[in-house]
Amino acid sequence: MKYLIAILFVFALHITPANAQLDLRDYVALGIGPSMIYGDNTGSLASFNYRFRPSASLMYNYQLRKRWDVRVTSGVQVLDAGGVVDDIDTRVQWGIQDQAYNFTGQAYYADIMPLYQFNPNRGMHDMYNYKVNVYAGLGVGIMHVRRQDNVLLNPIFIEETGEYFIGADEAVSRNTTTPYIPLRIGASSNFRRNWDIGAEITLMTSFTSDIDGNNIRVKEIENDMLFQFQIMVRRYIGRHNPFYWD
Repeated sequence: MKYLIAILFVFALHITPANAQLDLRDYVALGIGPSMIYGDNTGSLASFNYRFRPSASLMYNYQLRKRWDVRVTSGVQVLDAGGVVDDIDTRVQWGIQDQAYNFTGQAYYADIMPLYQFNPNRGMHDMYNYKVNVYAGLGVGIMHVRRQDNVLLNPIFIEETGEYFIGADEAVSRNTTTPYIPLRIGASSNFRRNWDIGAEITLMTSFTSDIDGNNIRVKEIENDMLFQFQIMVRRYIGRHNPFYWD
């Protein structure tokens, strides 16, 4: 992943925008920032006791129209349930059903998304262009999760005492692959140079409740979700097309 990022940014540094049309929105970008996962064993919305971990994304954006772009995004997010499930009875019941009460891992993802520009630039030489550009989009993608699930193995019920004998607590390697729907809202600076910075919020809603190794579905929302807040650095790639499209 780090070698791919280095290669693309070295390539971008050697690109000179055509006819110095620096306002065009074709770009490659790198984003980094904190992230969290919403799952059955990761915390609750009421207490918001989630474990935040780093994430990174690599993007390529292509301008379609004055207000519309299409963007491809790929990246990785570190996952950590945070060990928030302390109740031993819950751990036992989940162990009986081979469900994880805790886990760590990584999610590798890629998606494609149309982006709508709420306030696109009016033109290269317009002195009233916006200082900040705001956008949002909804897309479709695929993610692959590799993780170590903590599971109580083979808990045994002792009739004489009416209690469970806790079996081995082991870390089990598991993988999950699922489609997801990404929603992004962001804003970027408008320096009108080769480089810009921005900030972006991403919500990835998966098609499963098993990203966290637990599909008991006791949480408020059924599907597992990934959340990211990233700071982005953009390098623009110029095109010959003018800004005045319909």
